[in-house]
Amino acid sequence: MYIDAQSLFSNGQTIATAAGDTVSANTIDFGSHGREMGDKLRVFAQVTSPAASAGAATLKAVLQQSSNNSDWVDVMTGPTLALSAIIAGAMLFDGVPFTELVTKRYLRVSFTGAVADFTTAPKVTAGIIEDGTAVIDLSN
Repeated sequence: MYIDAQSLFSNGQTIATAAGDTVSANTIDFGSHGREMGDKLRVFAQVTSPAASAGAATLKAVLQQSSNNSDWVDVMTGPTLALSAIIAGAMLFDGVPFTELVTKRYLRVSFTGAVADFTTAPKVTAGIIEDGTAVIDLSN
């Protein structure tokens, strides 16, 4: 599968070890496209390197939007993965359609680690794909 770098929020991004939020390395600006997203776009977020924790750490992804690239509002939240599920290949968003929910120019993903700190931080890759594109295991 080919994914354009401009369609990636994160590419093997390390999530902070301390519980809390880590925002994606990249923000996608739809303003330059005249907001012509169409209805065929989907968001994915995949764990590419597993996590470890001395506690019961969890991880989730939240798609966020902003009109000014400064003030962010949640658009949708993926499932919360328990520590045992934060393994390479696990999906935080699995090709979820989002364009009907987005009303603002900028998009990013915020990753939230909760309950306990990670002793080994997971890594994630997240981005936008077109409908019909399969998300394969990017952890290899």
